[in-house]
Formats: sequence, structure tokens, C-alpha cells
Amino acid sequence: MLDFIMAVDDPSEWHAQNIQANRQHYSQLASLGGRAVACHADCVGVGVHFNTTVPWRNQVIKYGVISKDRMCSDLLKWDSLYVSGRMHKPILTLQPDEAVANAAKCNLQSAVAVSLLLLPEQFTIQELYRQICGLSYLGDVRMGIAEDSRKVDRIVEGSLDGFRDLYAAPLQGEVAQQAGLARVHDDAWGQVVGQEARQRVLETLPKGVMLQLASAVSIPTTADALTPEVSAKVAEAVIATGRHQQLLSSAVANIVRASSRRQAVAGFLMAGPVRSCAYVWQKLLKSWRSRQVKPQLM
Repeated sequence: MLDFIMAVDDPSEWHAQNIQANRQHYSQLASLGGRAVACHADCVGVGVHFNTTVPWRNQVIKYGVISKDRMCSDLLKWDSLYVSGRMHKPILTLQPDEAVANAAKCNLQSAVAVSLLLLPEQFTIQELYRQICGLSYLGDVRMGIAEDSRKVDRIVEGSLDGFRDLYAAPLQGEVAQQAGLARVHDDAWGQVVGQEARQRVLETLPKGVMLQLASAVSIPTTADALTPEVSAKVAEAVIATGRHQQLLSSAVANIVRASSRRQAVAGFLMAGPVRSCAYVWQKLLKSWRSRQVKPQLM
């Protein structure tokens, strides 16, 4: 199934026009108009409205609609890691937008930073890609129930060249330099894991993650009050615990868990019981099939 994400200036107006053109894509909520659809996505979900199981050119697609501002916010801050997590993987941009493109670059840098902090001193490039790819599934309520159990491995194995292209620049960027990232040989890489280097990388993390970490180390703050000085204080406290990887994994999982729950509820209410059950059944079947494939012994 092909997935599309459309970032638009005004979701209410976009849905109003799309309901007129493609009423069959929507559930009964669409009878209340585009504003109701957009409000439902914002208030119940995490800002994305999905139309699923839509027939298109002899195949089935799903497409999501989100405001451009909310997409950029998630890319920069990891508010929900819903769209930003999808954009950690190779995607095809159909219509470039400067603001989204710039935010997407920051999103990739953040993905590299978090993944390096979760990895040991030496690792393979494939392990890095798997770590990056798996970030948006940490805490996801669907994982282990209605998702392919080898989803991360399959994505990386099937898109290895895409990951190489996508992360070529970030692996040469500021975060990589702060981590002391260097190629050891072939696909083997190394990084500096001393406390000072780890703290520098921690200070670069997006606000959504830093707020979770601040709560974990009992430093009261808000998104508006999270200055570089406060971020440095939080990073120092996290490193001092000696459990930065555990705290960081939990921070990311908390973000994903909350957003995946909200989006699951929003999706069920918006799609209606028949379409939701059909979509979940497809997911369950795919998950079951993935568990029947035994991994080959090397």
C-alpha cells in the first residue's frame, strides 16, 4: 500500500474541497464539513487526518493531510514523532517546500543524535540505520499486535541505498562532529562515548525529547522556558545518572506512545467501524505472516 502525506496551508479548506470531489474517501463525519474533519484531526489525533483503503489506479492507497505549520513543528520539536518519524525513512517528495525541507534537515540531524546516543562506541552503518528507523516505533501501541514484527529490518534491508543517500549529509554534520563520529573501516563506524561528548550531543536534542528528559531528572521547565542553558543543565543531569540510554529510550517511547494512542482513536472514529476493521485486519494478517517466517541462521 502506498502512503501519502500532504502538507497544506489550510486543512479545513482542503478537506472541504476534497469532500466535494471525493466524498467516498470519508466517513459520516465528513457530512459536517471540512472544518469538522480538520478539528477532529487536531483535537483527537495529532493533527493528521488519514483516508485509508482508497482505490487509486488499480491499487489501494492511504493519504494523510496535515497543516504545513504542524508538520514543521513536529519535524523541529518532535511534538508527536508521528510525521517526523515517518520522515526518518527514505521518502519521495512530490512538491518541494523550502520551510518543510529545512525542518526536515533538522529532523534528520535529531534522528542521528538520538541514535548515536543509544548506540555503543562501535557499530555498523546498518545498525545505525536500524536504530534510526526504529525510533518512531518505540512505545507504539500497534507494535507486537497489528504490525509486522520485522518491520524495521524489512524497511532498512529494502531501502539501504535510500538510507545511505538520506543520511550522507547528516553523518558529516555538526552532530556527527560533536559525537566524534568516524568510519573505522568499510561499514564499521565509531564514536566518542565519554561523558563530555555525550552531553554535547544530548544538548542538541529536540524540545519534545528534552522536556521528557527534564521530567525524568526532576528539572521543572516548559517548552518556552527550555533555553540552551536549561538544556545544558538537563543534559548534565541525565549523564550524571549513568542511565542516559535508558532515560532517552523512555523519553522517545513516551512521545510515541501518547501520539500513537491518540491517532489510533482518531483513526477509528474518523474511518468508521467497517473501514477501520478492514484496515486493522490487513495489519493483523501482515503481522501474523511476518511471524511465520523463521530467520535464517548464519
